[in-house]
Amino acid sequence: MADVEIDVSGSIDTPIESQEKRLANLLPIPGHIKEWMVQRRQNIRAWTVFFNTNYYKAPLNFQLLAKRFPRNLEYFLSNYIIILTILTIYCLLTSFLLMFAVCVSLGACYILSLKSAEHPIKLFGRELTKQQQYTLVGIVSMPIYYWAGVGAAVFWVFGASFFAVTLHATFFNISALQLSQDDHFDLILQEV
Repeated sequence: MADVEIDVSGSIDTPIESQEKRLANLLPIPGHIKEWMVQRRQNIRAWTVFFNTNYYKAPLNFQLLAKRFPRNLEYFLSNYIIILTILTIYCLLTSFLLMFAVCVSLGACYILSLKSAEHPIKLFGRELTKQQQYTLVGIVSMPIYYWAGVGAAVFWVFGASFFAVTLHATFFNISALQLSQDDHFDLILQEV
């Protein structure tokens, strides 16, 4: 046999997709939801203020409660969402079957996204869109979620979140907080 030399020198520039870009392609988030998430992230109140016991006081009457509750909900909404998220993660971590079911569903969605990138997925001779594929995964996952006890977990998370948010929004005296912030602003103005 004769030796054959083939020149394979050169450079190939392949685009390297970042992990964020791959995740964005896997689960595209609409623009208005991204804006809402950015706004929520910017409106997170300091946890030292959120848990400061100097601002906790029982409302004197129902009218005060009726004013305080919605103001607290609006002011601390981002913090309340974080509490809901933490309770959800806690529930997933403490329930192995539920975490397993979620991982199986997410894994199926990831595998479908890889397969559909190579060639379109067909079911009964009909091409499925990504939304239809994910819906099918959700429908097939329902018995697994039922078996894992997702109903009890959802009610526990919402119940615990509702209790914590209601307790905080009822007893946190936001008027005192806003007065102390106004006093601080006046002090800054007087110094200048």
